[in-house]
This record gives sequence, structure tokens and C-alpha cells, in this order.
Amino acid sequence: MVITIRVPTSSAEELAVTARGSVVRVIGPGDFRHEVTMTDADLDQLHAQLYRGILELRAPHITNPLTSPVVHAVPVETLT
Repeated sequence: MVITIRVPTSSAEELAVTARGSVVRVIGPGDFRHEVTMTDADLDQLHAQLYRGILELRAPHITNPLTSPVVHAVPVETLT
């Protein structure tokens, strides 16, 4: 599953991405906040890549329907 989000920065250091259950939260500069639900995605394997103000969230389809209630941070990789 792949979701793209326009963000107000080209710097990965200005973004915080977290996942809990099936919800991914993106926090950026200023008051930027965005949440997306990825119900059929395995968020334990979530990857985030940023390219020119577009954040791509990528995760494989879920194989285990039990979701983890633990919040975990996802590093954002800058693509050039």
C-alpha cells in the first residue's frame, strides 16, 4: 500500500511520522498535522520517503490481522 501526502517542507528533519494501530500521523513545521488510516497495511514495516515536498508512506499488505497498540516512530528518508 502506498499513500502520498503533500507536506510543507523538503527537509526530512522537519517531519515526525508515527504509527499506532492502523493510523499514521505526520507532524511537520508550523501547525502542519495530517493523519491517515492504513487499515490493510502492516505498519510495523512502514517506510517513509520524502521527495520535493511529497511524503510517500509505503507498507506491505498486512499478513497478521492483529494490530499493535504500541506507538512507534518511523524514520523519514530524503530522496534526491
